[in-house]
Amino acid sequence: MTGFRFPRPISPFALSSTGRGRSQWRLGTLVVTALVALLVSGPALAASRSGTNGNDTLVGTSGNDQITGKAGSDTLKGRAGNDTYFFANNFSLNADLSLGHDTLVERANEGIDTVNFHAVRDAPVSVRLVPSWLSVDPDFNAATGPSGEVLFVFEANGALVQSTVENAIGGQGDGDRIVGGGGKNIIQPGGGAADELGDIGGWNDGSAGNPEIAASNDIYKDFADNTGTDTIADYGGEKDVLDMRPFSIEDVAINAIDFDLNGTVESLQIVTSATSQVIVLGQFGDVFDQEAKSNLHGQIETIRFADAAFSTASALRNLAITSTEAPSGKQAELAAAADGLAKEARALTDPSDLLRLPSTASKRIAASGTDTPRADQHQKLDKHAKSQPQHPHHDRS
Repeated sequence: MTGFRFPRPISPFALSSTGRGRSQWRLGTLVVTALVALLVSGPALAASRSGTNGNDTLVGTSGNDQITGKAGSDTLKGRAGNDTYFFANNFSLNADLSLGHDTLVERANEGIDTVNFHAVRDAPVSVRLVPSWLSVDPDFNAATGPSGEVLFVFEANGALVQSTVENAIGGQGDGDRIVGGGGKNIIQPGGGAADELGDIGGWNDGSAGNPEIAASNDIYKDFADNTGTDTIADYGGEKDVLDMRPFSIEDVAINAIDFDLNGTVESLQIVTSATSQVIVLGQFGDVFDQEAKSNLHGQIETIRFADAAFSTASALRNLAITSTEAPSGKQAELAAAADGLAKEARALTDPSDLLRLPSTASKRIAASGTDTPRADQHQKLDKHAKSQPQHPHHDRS
């Protein structure tokens, strides 16, 4: 009688013979192999990076990261992926209460990235996403706020490299200004009043003016928290979108108005409450002669509500007429407020400079004889680099 033997354990990595000189992986091995392949080929894991109130360096991943530098002069590097950078009150404010400079590093073709200033409540922010106008003024590729500045530029091998940021969300203070350029931008107000939104893709003020910028297709959205007047000046494009959702047509009053008071109806007014509105300057025609001065063609091609979308000027005009003909209920209240709100918007608008752009390149460089904007940015980056040793690496990548 032979002794009993326990069967040998089967390893998930063991091979089984086919009896023909070939071997097959067992099921356990196939599962492990599939999991490894999934991890290798699957989407990159995103990260959340949060700094201190000192001077940090935060580095993201190749995924869609969320990065918050907090106070101090920080260096923020999202790397690849669609990253979002969050800013709140006191962003960039140094420990000695001096105004600091964050440096945002985003190379071209590293995803679609967003700067979000929604948590800034104390004062307005200004965001300009126009890297092609560095020769005009360094502020054209930067953001400024009550406690400092975010430079969308970094230094590599002694040369300035422009960061590429596509989208911007404003703050909750009154008077934000957000301007896009030749790229496709998504522009969102943060909820404050008197915000000026626009895109200068399509700009052309002649050979003696600023560099010409190719027209671009942009999206303006998230007006539900609007607390006052938001104006939009979009210079060009063939597929621009104004997304008014979650408002439906019955939630608003829509008017075609003579904004520049020259006797011609040329702008679109969408009244969303008794104290809030969105005005598209030049939706139906030239406003303040800006078509000749700077090539402003203000039409937004598609305007979208929760229950309908309109993509022709005639359809919008008909809707505006319908909206003002014998309105009732909420629309009657909104229609009654429309004239007063339009008057308020005119008082807030500078006819000669709809987006309050910085000074022209030709004036600055001609006056100094040097490329002042480029020198300004080098000086700011040098100052920023000297402040970094307090927290040389807050990098959790």
